[in-house]
Amino acid sequence: STWGCSKGDLRSLGCQNRMSDQVREEGIEEMIRVAMSQGGELSELNLSTKLISDRGVSQITRTLLSLVSLTALDLSDNLIGDAGAEALGAVLCHQNQLTSLKLRDNKVGRVGARFLATALANANCKLTTLNLWDNLIGDTGAGCIGDALATGQCSLTTLCLNCNQIGSRGAEKIVLALEGSQTNLYSLYMRHNHVGNAVARRFAALLERGRSSLTDLDLQGMSCCTNSTRELIFFRE
Repeated sequence: STWGCSKGDLRSLGCQNRMSDQVREEGIEEMIRVAMSQGGELSELNLSTKLISDRGVSQITRTLLSLVSLTALDLSDNLIGDAGAEALGAVLCHQNQLTSLKLRDNKVGRVGARFLATALANANCKLTTLNLWDNLIGDTGAGCIGDALATGQCSLTTLCLNCNQIGSRGAEKIVLALEGSQTNLYSLYMRHNHVGNAVARRFAALLERGRSSLTDLDLQGMSCCTNSTRELIFFRE
C-alpha cells in the first residue's frame, strides 16, 4: 500500500496533520510497525522533517531491510550526514526493490556521497531516482557519483544535485560518464552549482546532438556564466 494524506485519511507516516514533527529517533521503528499493522505492506515511506540524525538512520536500517515491498523512501529535511548515508548505502545494496530515495535538505558530504556512489555501482542496487538537493557533496562527491554512472551498472534515470557546491571538476566526471553513453540517465538537475561555461557547453552538446540518454537538463543559476552560454544552461527536450 502507499501511505499518503488523501481526503483526511491517514495513509502516510509523513502526514503532519496527525503526527508530530518532533518525533524522537527512538520511536521511529515503532512508527513503522504501527503503520504496517494498520495498512499491511508499505510501498512508500515518508519520514521527511522528523529530525532524523545519523543515529536514527542506523537505528531503522534493520527495519528498512525488512520492508520487502518498499519502493520509495523520503528522508528529506532531516539531519542525516555521512554516517547515515553509509547506512543507507548498505540498505541499497540489499533492498533491490527500492527505486526512489529522497535526501533533500540534509548534511550529506563527500564521504557520504562516496558511500552512496558505491551502492549505485552495485548490481543489486536498482535505484532509479536519487534526490540530493541541498547537501554538501562538493566536487569529490559528484565525482564519485560520476564514476558510478560510468560503470554501466548504475540504474539511475533521474539525479538531482542542485545546491551542492559542485564545481567544474566534479561536474566534468558526470559529463564524462554521459559522453561514454553507458548510462540510463534521462534527467539531471544541477542548478545553483559552479559548473563553469566549458562543462556547461559539453552538457548542452549531449542534448543537442543526441549523444546520450539525457533528455532533461537543468543547470540554471550557475555562478559563472557569460551571455554566450546563458541560453545553453537550461534545456528541456
